Amino acid sequence: MTLKRTGKPEYAALEQNVDDAFRKQNADNVLNGAILLENLKLVAGQDNTVAHKLGRTPKGYHVARLSDDARIYDSPTRNTIPDKVMLLRVSANVTASLLVF
Repeated sequence: MTLKRTGKPEYAALEQNVDDAFRKQNADNVLNGAILLENLKLVAGQDNTVAHKLGRTPKGYHVARLSDDARIYDSPTRNTIPDKVMLLRVSANVTASLLVF
């Protein structure tokens, strides 16, 4: 990404800070190789099998959006194919979007 500069001296420091922040964010491994899984229908009281298509075992996930108040956590069930799916549990039925990395 290239920052478009205004050319105004009073904005130079702000523009540089924004440019530095985006460069750091883009270099961060959390975003490299991540995938956004949207509108996952997760059901409470059971393992929810979520295909992630990363081609490797995920390092983790961030909740991007929830349709209701719920906790999402890893299932205690042993996952035999972590390079293909995640096993998740939820505290209440919810539709969620996850950033998986």
